[in-house]
Amino acid sequence: MAFFDKLNDLAATATEKASSAIESGKTAITVNREEKKIQDYTCQIGEIIVKRLDCGMEPDSEICELYHCILAARQEIERLQSEQCEPPVQECCGEQPVYCNHCGESNPPGTRFCGACGARLER
Repeated sequence: MAFFDKLNDLAATATEKASSAIESGKTAITVNREEKKIQDYTCQIGEIIVKRLDCGMEPDSEICELYHCILAARQEIERLQSEQCEPPVQECCGEQPVYCNHCGESNPPGTRFCGACGARLER
């Protein structure tokens, strides 16, 4: 009987540890979800400010400095796009790359998840 008692104790301990690990995982997922919400809200605030700056709003010096960085980045993007003479190369038998709806990253045809953000790709 001691063998079965010990076996029951081991099973109970394993169950407790598994439950604890599951709860820790759920907590980590919830924390990550909330951090993502904060990041999204922060990005939305930034987009609102950029739109207002585009319309002529008077910014403070810190925002003005960052806005000039955005303008410089936009100019660099335009420059790079104007230099690009060749159309994008089609991969694998003429199939088009798959673009992520979440982050916009280009992924090879047949890919199920985005290589940049991990989001599931729609076909």
